[in-house]
Amino acid sequence: MNNPPRMRASLLLLTLGLMSATACASAPGPASSFDVVMRVQPEDRVSDTAALTLLDDGTWRLQSDTGEVWRWDLAKGDVVEYRSESSTHIFAVLQTERKALRLQRLDSWPMRPRGAGKLARLRAGEQTCVGEGSWSDARCTHENGQRWSVYELASTDDTTRMAPATDKELSLPYRRAAMMQAHAQGPVFEGSLPEGRWLAIASQPRRGRFAAAPRVGLSQRCDLNSPDLHTAARFVSVEAWPAELSEHPVAIEARAIASGTDALIRCPAGASPLVEMPSIARPLMTSFDDRLLGPAGFAMQPRAVSEASARAWSLSAAFGAVGDWELAAFWAERALAESPPGSDLESLALSVMDLLATGGATDAALRVAYHATRDVWNRDNIPAQLDGAAVLHAQLGQVDAYLKRIQRQQDLAARHRDDRRLAWYRWSELRTRHAARQSSEGSAYREDIVGFEKTHQPDWALAIWAMLGMHDESLPAVQGPEELQNRFQDAGALELWQAVFEPNSLQRCTSDDVLRDCTATSYGLRPRADGEPALMDTLAGVPVISLRKAYPLPHFQNTANTLENPAARANYWIALLPLVHDADAPAALRETLSAMSEVYADKTSICEFRHAFAAHFAHAANRGDRPFLGRARRQWVEFVNWWAAQGVDALCESPSALINALNMRQQDANSWTRQALPLLEERLLRASEESVPVAEVADAASLASTLGDKDHCTRWHLALTLAASQRGHVQLAQNHLIQATGCASQSVELRAHRDLLAAYLEFESSAGRRGFGPSTAGAELRAMTRKNLPASGCVGLVPLNFDLEHHLPDTLRTLASRIALNNLRDQPLGVVTASHLLAQSRAGVRAGLRALATGDVRSAARALHAARSGFASLDHRPGLALTDFIDQTVFGDHMQALADAPADAWQTIELPQTGVPLRSGQATAWLEGLSPRHPEYGSPLHVATLLTLGLNDEAARLVAGREQTLPRLCVSLSSER
Repeated sequence: MNNPPRMRASLLLLTLGLMSATACASAPGPASSFDVVMRVQPEDRVSDTAALTLLDDGTWRLQSDTGEVWRWDLAKGDVVEYRSESSTHIFAVLQTERKALRLQRLDSWPMRPRGAGKLARLRAGEQTCVGEGSWSDARCTHENGQRWSVYELASTDDTTRMAPATDKELSLPYRRAAMMQAHAQGPVFEGSLPEGRWLAIASQPRRGRFAAAPRVGLSQRCDLNSPDLHTAARFVSVEAWPAELSEHPVAIEARAIASGTDALIRCPAGASPLVEMPSIARPLMTSFDDRLLGPAGFAMQPRAVSEASARAWSLSAAFGAVGDWELAAFWAERALAESPPGSDLESLALSVMDLLATGGATDAALRVAYHATRDVWNRDNIPAQLDGAAVLHAQLGQVDAYLKRIQRQQDLAARHRDDRRLAWYRWSELRTRHAARQSSEGSAYREDIVGFEKTHQPDWALAIWAMLGMHDESLPAVQGPEELQNRFQDAGALELWQAVFEPNSLQRCTSDDVLRDCTATSYGLRPRADGEPALMDTLAGVPVISLRKAYPLPHFQNTANTLENPAARANYWIALLPLVHDADAPAALRETLSAMSEVYADKTSICEFRHAFAAHFAHAANRGDRPFLGRARRQWVEFVNWWAAQGVDALCESPSALINALNMRQQDANSWTRQALPLLEERLLRASEESVPVAEVADAASLASTLGDKDHCTRWHLALTLAASQRGHVQLAQNHLIQATGCASQSVELRAHRDLLAAYLEFESSAGRRGFGPSTAGAELRAMTRKNLPASGCVGLVPLNFDLEHHLPDTLRTLASRIALNNLRDQPLGVVTASHLLAQSRAGVRAGLRALATGDVRSAARALHAARSGFASLDHRPGLALTDFIDQTVFGDHMQALADAPADAWQTIELPQTGVPLRSGQATAWLEGLSPRHPEYGSPLHVATLLTLGLNDEAARLVAGREQTLPRLCVSLSSER
C-alpha cells in the first residue's frame, strides 16, 4: 500500500541530493588526489593567514583560515604574485567572494604541493614583463633562449588586469595568446601577439628546449593556412601515401621518415582529419627533475580531430615529436578551445593530459580531467585519465603516487583486455628503461620481443629492434638486420628499417647545390618544398632524435667546403654539432673550431662574431641535451655549453684568458678540452697585440701537457726555443728545448724540428768556447744546411748564413716571431753566439768588398781578414771559400800580412799585378772595358770584380761550368744585397 508522506519525504531527499550534486558540480572541491596547498601570509599583517588550494578543475581557491571576510582589495582580472623562499607563481583573479577568491595560475613553473609565502599585486620584474603592441618595443629580457608566455591584458587602464576570460569547459578561462622565444636571429612567435596591452611571463628553463622548426606533412584536401597565427613550423604537402595505412606507431614513424616530417595530417573525403604523431625515435616526456615519463599518449594512434582545430592539433603533435613539450601544450590548449564540444572531444582531451602536464600546464590538465570525466563515478577507471594523472604526480614530485598510478595502468589494461593499450604501456616501460640506460645490451630485450610475438603483436617487436639498431646494439632473436627487412615491409615500416640499418638507401636530397635546393629535417636532408627555407635557415631548427645516422659527417664536410665565408661555415658546423652520430662528434667539433679559427685569422674582426657564436653554441647545446645521456655525450653537451658561457668570450678577450678558462675545466673532460688547442694556437698567432709574452706561450704549452696533447706541447716549446735562440737567449732556448723533448711527441716532423733546433743551439753556444773542434760542433746543422750539395763537392749556391728558418714550418716561425723577447745580439755585452759571430763576419765581407771597390786596399784586407777568422772559427765553408778566393786573386795570399802590417809598412808588401784594377779602385771601368774576346774574360779576376761590385748572380753564372779553369767557387750572395 502506498504511503504518500514517506514518498514525499523520499522525493524531497532526492531533490536535495540532486541540488547538492549540482552545487558540487558548479563548485569544484580541492584536488584531493594531489593535495596541493600553499600557505599565504598577507602583506598587511592584519588579515589572517590563508590557504591557497588547488581545486579539481585546475583553478585555485584562496580562503582565510578562520573563514572571516577577506580584507584584500582585489577585483576580477587582477594579477597577483605568490612568492616564497623556494618558488614564485603568478595568479589572476577569476571570482571575488566575501570569504574567498577563485584564482587561475598563469605561469608554467615547477610546482610543489607545499609552500609558505606572501601574495601581493604583481610588480614587473625579471620574470614578468608588460608591453603593448610590438614585442620589440617592450622592456623584456631578450636573452637568447628565453621563452615567454603572453596573455592579453585589458586596455582600459594602466593596471595589470587580464582581458575578459573565455567560457570553455575544457580550457582555463585565461588562455595564453602567444609564446615567444628569444633567438639570435630575432624573436620567434607561436600564436598571435595581442594588438593591445599584454603580460609576458618567463618560462622555466628546460633541458633540451630550443627554437625548433618542425615540419608538418599535409595530405590533399588539407588547408591549414591561418595568417593570424604565427608558428616556426613548416607545412609541406605530402603527395605519396601508402595504399594501406597501418595505425601502428612503427608505421606512423615510417611515414614520417618517408616524408621528412615531424607530424602528419590526413584529410580524407567525408571524414574528420587524422593527426599522426611519430614516437618510436622521438624524445620522451620528462618531469621537471628529469624523470623519464615515456612517450606521449597522443602518439598511440592516429587521432580524429575537427577541421577547425586541425592546425592546432597538428602543431601540438609536431612540437611534441621534437621534444618541445611546452609548445606542444600551448597548441593543445588552443586546439581544445577551438574544437566543438562533444564526447569525442572529451576523449581527445584526455589523450593529451600527459602532454599538457609535461609542458608545464598542470592546471590545464586537471581541468581536462575534471570536465571530461564529470559524469564518471571513478575517474581512475578511465585509462587516459589515469595516464595523465600519473604524469601530473610526477610533475608535482609525488613519486610514490606516480608509481602507484603506473602499476594501476597495466593492471587496468590487463583486466579490460585492452591489448593495444597494454602493449603501449609495455613499450613505454622498456623504451624508458633503455633511455635511462638501465638495460643497454640487446639481449636484455629478448623476453620482451618473444612476449610481443606470443601475444600476436609482432609490430612492437619491430619497434624494439629499431630502438636497438639506432644505438648500434645487438639484435636478439635474429641473425642480423637483413632478416628483418621483409617483416618491416609487411608492417608498412620499410622506411624505418632503411633509416636504422641502411640509411644510405633512403631517398635524400641529391642536388648539386645542396645549400640552395635542400632543406634540413629530423631525418636528414630532403628536397626543399615551394616557399620552404633553404638548408642554412633550417639546420639549426632540426631536433635531435635517436635516429642520428641521417646526418653522416663526410657528406656535410663536402657541403661545408662550398661555403667561402668562414663565419657562415662556422655557423653551419655549430648547427650540425648536435645532429651527427656520437662517433663523429669529436670530428664535427674540430671542424667547427677550425672554421672559427679562420674567422679569428682576421684581426679586424676577431670579436665581431662574439655574441653570435655564443648564441649558436648555446642553441646547439640545448638541442643536444637530454636526461640520462651517456658520459661522452654529457661531456660533449657540457663542452659546447662551455663555449657559449665562457669560451667565446675568453677567446675574444686574449690568449691568456682562454688559457685560464681552459685550465679551469674539469680533468675528466680533457679529451674534449684538447679540441680547443688548435684554436688557441690560431689565437696566439693572430693576437690583436703586436707580440705575445713568453709566459703566455709557456702557459699554453703547460696546458697542452696537462691535457695530454704531446704535439702542441712540443710545438709551442719549440717556438719558444726558436725565438730565444734567434735573439741570443741561449740558456732560455736550451730550457725550452729540454721541455719540448719532455713532451714526448711521436710526430716525425716535430722530432726533426727539435733535432734541427738542438743542432742550432749547439752551433750557437760553440761561439763562446774557443778551441772547439770544428769537426763536431754544429755537425748536424751543417749536414742539414748542405744536404743539397753537388757530388763534385762545390760548396753550393747557399746563403752565407745557415738558413735555419728554411727548414721550419710557417706556423712555428710565425709564432716565434710574435714572442716578445729583447734582442741580445745587438748588445755589446751580450752573450757571444755563433749567430752573432757569423753576422759580424758577414758584415766584414760587405765592408771589405766596398773598401776594395774604392781602392782602400788596407781597410779591405783588414775587414776581409777579420771575416775569414770568424768563418774559420765556425768552420763556415762558404765564407772561407769566398775570402780565400779574394785573397788569392786580389792580394796574392798576402791578405793577412796586409791586415797585420803597421800603417807605415803595408805598402812595401809585393802584391800580384793581376789585382791592380781592383786595388786601384778602377773595378767599374775595368769591367766596362771587358769583352768576351779579352784574355781576362772568365778569369778569376773577372769573378772577383763581379763579386766586389755586388754582381753576385753574374759571378755565379760565370763560374758555372768552368771548374777546369776556375776554383770551385759556387757561392751566391744574392740574399746579402
